Amino acid sequence: MNENKRNHRLGGKMLVLGWLITLPLAGFAAARWTAHDAMLLLIWANSFTLYLYLPAYLVAGIGLWRRCWAIAAVAGLVAACHLYWVLPDVVSSPAADTAAENMLNVRVFSANLRGGNPQSERLIEEILAAEADILVLQEVTPSWWKKLESGGLFERFPYRLKKLRRDAFGSAILSRRPLDAADFWQVNGVTMIRCTVVLDGPRLRLYNVHPLPPASVGYAQTWNQQHEQLAEMLAAETGPTLAIGDFNATQHSAWLKRHTAGRMRSAHVDRGRGMAVSWPNLKIPLPPIRIDHALLSPEIRCVEVREGAGAGSDHKPLIVDLLVPRK
Repeated sequence: MNENKRNHRLGGKMLVLGWLITLPLAGFAAARWTAHDAMLLLIWANSFTLYLYLPAYLVAGIGLWRRCWAIAAVAGLVAACHLYWVLPDVVSSPAADTAAENMLNVRVFSANLRGGNPQSERLIEEILAAEADILVLQEVTPSWWKKLESGGLFERFPYRLKKLRRDAFGSAILSRRPLDAADFWQVNGVTMIRCTVVLDGPRLRLYNVHPLPPASVGYAQTWNQQHEQLAEMLAAETGPTLAIGDFNATQHSAWLKRHTAGRMRSAHVDRGRGMAVSWPNLKIPLPPIRIDHALLSPEIRCVEVREGAGAGSDHKPLIVDLLVPRK
């Protein structure tokens, strides 16, 4: 009898705990449907979508076991939403079409260098070893620029654009091919770069993306404004276009959904690597997510996208192999 009472009490406590877990998750899920990223807390909750809703599966199981159909239904609905949001990242993709007729091979290396990186020499070695045609760099400080020069990158990449800052928001594009139509666009004092890379025949419109992180209410306002402007610019492009860099947003962000709702698509999703991660690269005790992206216009084929090591940085670099039409 006592054993039955203990089991009953334990079961009751488990259900109470289950509700305490499930109701906030249900609230976050409902907010994603009705007010996606409308406030700072929701931005962060959506960023960690992959992990946030995992307890709902356990609670749904407990609800079924205890025959508490209400909690099983609510937790099951939350789990179903989670599957709907994350399954596109695990869908396999057909092999890349690497037929290169009338197409030009282009390799792009994008890296958030980390301003105070203590392993700059190792990261420069990785950049050189990648043998890229174009470098797209974030967090480029005056000190980093000197290191890039002394490390031999200027000889490898004779065409360069830069906006150096002593904080985390300097950026640069280095290329083996000429750069044209450079535009340093700015929102609330934070500058990003776009330009045209003149290839052997084709011209590639290139965006170096690095908005503020949504780390505070004020930063989130600027982050929204920067992504709004980026969305408008990308929508106006008509030719081969690549937007790459540290977006400070995951694939679950409302802005990434908007950026890929029109012409642009994710290189990671295109190659069946939606579950790849790039941050915090073991530098911060948080579960890994992907905030570094490469978005491609329909004219461009993605042969491969992969992550590098990113020595000393809190970001893994992206190495993207593309085929760009010659006409």
